[in-house]
Amino acid sequence: MTEIAPTSAQPQAGLYVHIPFCRSRCAYCDFTTFADASLYIPRYLAALRRELALSRAAWQGYRFDSLYIGGGTPTILPPGELAALVAELLDELTFTPDPEVTVEANPDSVTSAGLQTLVDAGVNRLSLGVQSWQAGELGVLGRCHSAAQAGRAIEAARFAGIRNLSLDLMLGLPGQSLASWRDTLTHSIAYSPEHISAYTLTLEEDTQLARSVAHGEVVLLDNEACADQYALLRQMLAVAGYDQYELSNWARSECGGDLRSRHNLHYWRNQPYLGLGLAAFSYDGIHRWGNSRDLAGYLASLKRGELPPRESEHLNAKAALGETIMLGLRLVREGVRWESLSARFGLDARAIYAQQIEELAQAGWLEADDQSMRLAPRAYYLANVVLREFV
Repeated sequence: MTEIAPTSAQPQAGLYVHIPFCRSRCAYCDFTTFADASLYIPRYLAALRRELALSRAAWQGYRFDSLYIGGGTPTILPPGELAALVAELLDELTFTPDPEVTVEANPDSVTSAGLQTLVDAGVNRLSLGVQSWQAGELGVLGRCHSAAQAGRAIEAARFAGIRNLSLDLMLGLPGQSLASWRDTLTHSIAYSPEHISAYTLTLEEDTQLARSVAHGEVVLLDNEACADQYALLRQMLAVAGYDQYELSNWARSECGGDLRSRHNLHYWRNQPYLGLGLAAFSYDGIHRWGNSRDLAGYLASLKRGELPPRESEHLNAKAALGETIMLGLRLVREGVRWESLSARFGLDARAIYAQQIEELAQAGWLEADDQSMRLAPRAYYLANVVLREFV
């Protein structure tokens, strides 16, 4: 069984920090989050700091070029406390001179003054969960904000000095027509965000939305309607000057510089990342591990000065190669390069997956040549059909 060679000295990595608290749980959400749990926040932040201290030695050989604070809703924390956490993270680990520092937020959880506090601490990118500009669709999703609040949040971000703004949108929503989706895209483009992420709604078990569907209260869109929305998404964003670099992600191409999500590129390139917090995952290029989803257990372990319970997996070269291809194909322009895969894993990916590559290319799902392989555009919406062939 071939093993993966250790990563070279001073590799770059991304840092993810999970804040598992929200004002309320959205109808579609199955993430590890807790609503109305403000009493836990001080204990959780103390536990996070202990986990950082316990993890630091193992990651001292890495230079972090991105920090992403997600949730949950990180901006549910008082701005001063969140800013202090950002500053401490940037100080305690080794970062590159110009790291990308992202905080997720909901439109109803930000103010200009609060965002200014975060900017002063080093935050330079905001990911805002707009999802839709239609009141009815926001209601189906169980979102707490209105379209007007989303607009005010964008204006507050700009006033506070955020120059790298990403909007999260959702398609395939119950009751969402092609016309309403067009309106949501038009509104989003009008604010000129540097980045747009757009994901098709996934029905997760044991969510309020899943129960509503099961009871016949809500009807999901069919695949054809979702495919039409995805096609419109690609068309409108291309015309507006956005470059699609990943299946669900677009960055403005006329702004100068690279506005792709640096942090998420670590995931899609299967590069190292450290995750801190409840249910956070980490990957060092050889091992992958995830923290427990049990809040009480997480807090208790760290109070004792121990790392939280976690599940870990050791990846051999063949398994890591397949995952790297699966993730890399999501990068629609970049794809995967044979030479890079061979150098990293010591394996001939073209030979190992020769049959899959030939069949998928002949079917028009893949484009492969002597240097690289990428998804064909017709495969973008149904990419999972292709990606599962490599795992």
